Amino acid sequence: MIHDEWMDISSSSGACRRLRVRIAGGGTPILLLHGYPLDSRMWIPLIERIQDRFLCIAPDLRGFGESAEERFGFELADLASDAHALVQRIAAETAPIVCGLSMGGYVAMRYMAMFGDQVERVVLTNTRGNADDAEAQKIRRETASKALREGTEPTVAPMLQKLLSSRSFATRPDLVESIRGMMFSTRPSTVAWALMAMANRPDSMEELSRWPCPVLCIAGQEDPITPPDALQRIASRIDGAPYRIDPHSAHLTPMESPDWFAEQLVAFCSPTRA
Repeated sequence: MIHDEWMDISSSSGACRRLRVRIAGGGTPILLLHGYPLDSRMWIPLIERIQDRFLCIAPDLRGFGESAEERFGFELADLASDAHALVQRIAAETAPIVCGLSMGGYVAMRYMAMFGDQVERVVLTNTRGNADDAEAQKIRRETASKALREGTEPTVAPMLQKLLSSRSFATRPDLVESIRGMMFSTRPSTVAWALMAMANRPDSMEELSRWPCPVLCIAGQEDPITPPDALQRIASRIDGAPYRIDPHSAHLTPMESPDWFAEQLVAFCSPTRA
């Protein structure tokens, strides 16, 4: 059973922040970091399939979902610090698996840079390791300004067509509507802060080879935002990192193919795997 809880954590600056967290299951903790402009609800299909094996911790990241509104902006390192504080509250004695999708993958990379010696394994899905180039940064900043000027819906609506496979759009209207609901409910200020944080993120490619734990890379074959080769490049930097492609998904592989994703995750985390 999935429990929704409020948790108050202290940020690195000492300020108290309230986050909404979905918690389920037991065993090895797995921290599930959602993508932009979504929230922890995107992980529910996966949680339902793995909660018998893992203690699932899925926060609404700062400003997203039901977590408290962020008034003063944030960087990805701030989101990583928040996530680490949650893990320390919920499962301090066991090193977690850290799993991040898209923006959540960027947060996972900052988590590794800051707390990597406290992580059991990492799963990076539908994300990339390199920083934005100048043009991508310009687009993100312009989009952030649009969110503050025009609101969330007209800003993020064009992104919806890139999130799911053509098959899902044709056959899974409930999935489409659930994603649309998450996107459109995100606060304009959060959309803007997240875009700026992603534009400002550092390049992580050189750090990958120094990560001290196993890493799994997962891509969706139809993903136009972070194509399979983006994950392949990450895997190529990490000795022994398995690289998997789901042929049936686009940018939200854990939502489109939760059974397949759960199988990959369980196999990767098997005690028989080094």
